[in-house]
Amino acid sequence: MNNKKSIQAIIACCFLAIMTFMTSCNKQESGNETPTVDTEEQTAKEEGVAMRCTCPPVVQLQPCNTFTEKQAEALIPSIKKALKENLGYELDVEVLPNVKLPETLKNDNKSRYRAEKIINHFPDNDHNATIIILHDDISATKGDIPDWGVQGLSIMSKKTCVASDFRVKDKSQFWKVMMHEFFHSFCKLHHCAKNDPTCLIREGAMRSSEKRLCADCKAKIKL
Repeated sequence: MNNKKSIQAIIACCFLAIMTFMTSCNKQESGNETPTVDTEEQTAKEEGVAMRCTCPPVVQLQPCNTFTEKQAEALIPSIKKALKENLGYELDVEVLPNVKLPETLKNDNKSRYRAEKIINHFPDNDHNATIIILHDDISATKGDIPDWGVQGLSIMSKKTCVASDFRVKDKSQFWKVMMHEFFHSFCKLHHCAKNDPTCLIREGAMRSSEKRLCADCKAKIKL
């Protein structure tokens, strides 16, 4: 009788141990499973769609030819200040390595660079803004004039623009030309409808009176 009870006790202990072991294994397997998360990123990867970067854009200064990286870096404080005053928040500004422009980007008589050729020479960035800067003279078509000298140029469908200080008498005001083209290309602003003499996006050559965007233009900013 005692032997029978002992055997039953042993069987019960073995059964309990087996059940405990199986329960433990199930928990471990369950813990190792990768949870299925229905996120936009995972869906985009499965469908082969590129995710749009949500980080703040960077304003890239691209010095060319004799415009040195050191000269470009000296412009950063003015650019940052203008961005903060007109956009209401700060953006990082970085200087890219200097690039030598090929002669093929010049006009027919090779006297100066064509602004639109310079812009199209660089790959457009869908997220960041690029301001190409140089000391050389640049030109663009203006009405019936095929080779009009300009301070800068932007193409509204791109986020890349070009600015030259060749025609800027006061070089300390060059940042205004850069911001003018930036507001065209990156913020998609047209020239100031009110022709406000203090507005940075006013049409024509840069003037000392222009300080910042007027309230009307600032309200139209598209990012």
